Parts: sequence; C-alpha cells; structure tokens
Amino acid sequence: YYGRINYILNSKYLFTATYRRDGSSKFASDNKWAGFTSGAVAWRLSKEKFLKDVNWLSNLKARISYGQSGNQGIGSYSSLSQISASNYPYNGTVANGYVVSYLGNDNLKWETTNQFDVGLDLGLFKYKLSFVLDYYYKKTFNLLQYVTLPTSTGFASQLENVGTIQNKGIEATVNARIV
Repeated sequence: YYGRINYILNSKYLFTATYRRDGSSKFASDNKWAGFTSGAVAWRLSKEKFLKDVNWLSNLKARISYGQSGNQGIGSYSSLSQISASNYPYNGTVANGYVVSYLGNDNLKWETTNQFDVGLDLGLFKYKLSFVLDYYYKKTFNLLQYVTLPTSTGFASQLENVGTIQNKGIEATVNARIV
C-alpha cells in the first residue's frame, strides 16, 4: 500500500508526506508487514519578493527531508527451516532419511533505513550554472546478516537481524552549460 500527499503553497512552499506499507512472504507471519514514512519541506527563496527581481538568480531553494525504507533482500523461505533427503548408516546398511539442512529463523523482520537530509539548490544565469549541496545522515538497523553458530548446533550459520550501520556526509554537485 502506498499513499502520498503533495502540497505547494504560493509556488514557494512545498510539502510532501508519504506512507508505504510493504509485505513480504520472505518473513514469518508475524513480521510480513512493515510501515515506512517520509516527509519533506522545501522553500523556494527565489520566489520571494526580496529576490524576485534578481535577474542572475534562476533558482534558490532550501530543502529538508526525512524518510524510512525497508529491505527484504533475502532468499525465499529464509525464515523457515528446510529439510533435505539424506542417507545414513543403519544396522550395517545405508538407509534413507531426512535431516534439517537449513536452520530458519521465524523472528526475521524488515531491515530498516532512516535517512535525514538538508540541502540547498542554486541556479544562476538562467540555469547555465547550478549547484546542489546536501548533508545527509543515514542509519540502517536490524541488518539481515548471517551469524556464525557454535559447531555443537550442527549448523555453520543462521540468518538474523543484527547490527547497525551509520553513514553521514556531504554531497556537492556543480553543473555548467557553457554552450
């Protein structure tokens, strides 16, 4: 499910709100669904009266946003244990049987990323020269990772939600149309 609302006030103030509800059969029944929200606000300063008559200024816009997204990038049926056919010795002969070949985890849930962004867009000389500057902070938690298990379990690893990653930085872009 997906819903989005956009609203522009006086061609200067821009608002966006989004809600997304995703479902995946890759997770156990209690964790199949997760909700993700986002929102953004922007202000076109170049449309304000005090900058409207500045001929060399094509665009000046300040932005701020926050959003969530989910990752379900794991194999199908990863939350379920799997059984495989196997042979084993029994009473001096080889017998057919079954063994748990993959240890599932019914507690698996969506990996989630939250991101915050503040930016500034600047266009000059009828967009012949433009700049974009952004600061971002991104944090991903409940990472879907394989964790090594003790050898006494009979399994090498199990998929779990563990760990957190944090990224932050500044991105800058310069565009020029010379000809």
